[in-house]
Amino acid sequence: MIRSQSLDRSGIFTHFMIIKRIAIIVAFFFLFGVALYFWADFLYHKPVESSNDTVRIEIIEGDGAWTIAKKLEAKKLVSSQYVFLFGVWQDKLRGTFHAGVYELARSLSPADIATIISRGEAKLRDIKVTFPEGWTVQEMTDRLTEKGLLGQSFFDVAEHPTEAMLASFDFLSTLPEKSSLEGYLFPDTYFFLPETTGEELVQRMLQTFDTKTKTLRAESRSQNKSFVDIMIMASILEGEVRSSEDRKIVSGIFWKRIDAGMLLQSDATLNYILQSGKVQHSANDLETDSPYNTYLYKGLPPGPVGNPSLDAIDAALHPQDSPYWYFLSDPQTGQTYFAKDFEEHKRNKDRVGL
Repeated sequence: MIRSQSLDRSGIFTHFMIIKRIAIIVAFFFLFGVALYFWADFLYHKPVESSNDTVRIEIIEGDGAWTIAKKLEAKKLVSSQYVFLFGVWQDKLRGTFHAGVYELARSLSPADIATIISRGEAKLRDIKVTFPEGWTVQEMTDRLTEKGLLGQSFFDVAEHPTEAMLASFDFLSTLPEKSSLEGYLFPDTYFFLPETTGEELVQRMLQTFDTKTKTLRAESRSQNKSFVDIMIMASILEGEVRSSEDRKIVSGIFWKRIDAGMLLQSDATLNYILQSGKVQHSANDLETDSPYNTYLYKGLPPGPVGNPSLDAIDAALHPQDSPYWYFLSDPQTGQTYFAKDFEEHKRNKDRVGL
């Protein structure tokens, strides 16, 4: 009986010690968490420097808290991206940031910076420019000029890029000699300052292309496909059909025609030559003598016929097999009609009034 009571006391003591240790560990982590919270809050409200020097930073449309935090850390406006992210979480600012170019003093705390960007304050007189998918260099030039930016300078750089510019991006290194940058100026919404030079305009768009197409370029290499050819095909698909599904089918048709030695007969290439948006071309149009005229010359044209979207690039890279050899789009609805032979294609043309 005495031994049994002794064992009971021993078990109770052991159980007590386990609970005590757990309590100490929990208390330690609790106090550590509290201390970490207050330390992060302190850093969030403390400027990195006391200097009134300013730093220019651009927030692009679609930039999330993580991206912005990394940009701020790279500019040394915050001591750590995680401090900024902590404050964004604490102040419930996620998703409230405004795109634009900001001039920020180094004497601002991360909390001040988060407030400024969430309210869209301290933005410079940046000009918002949107380039629709598929637009050509000429159309982009006209839009820039309309916005009061250096459109002609942009055009000159895009049409005659320097060797240094070509060497600074790996996707430009395989371009044929004397190529323009048509196809590689990513269509997106940008914010430019009025004094932005033509070269800076082009550099920004090339950098965006570089970032956005990394995965697709890697896949092109893994498939041992020419990315130059992929971009030419993508630009044609952009101008031919609208939906992702149809683009992949048309991609399959075009690649199949090239392999079979057939003409592509793409209206998108004629529109590029004639700088028109015609749905149907005249007999004279079809005879236009240009290496871009795929009604006269087999294979792909010498270069892209516009600056395509990611969706079109993806379709060029992932053609879908089908029994079709012809297609056309209804000019009213945009619906695509496919045909297995020319007779069926003619019936489709009658069906939509072409």
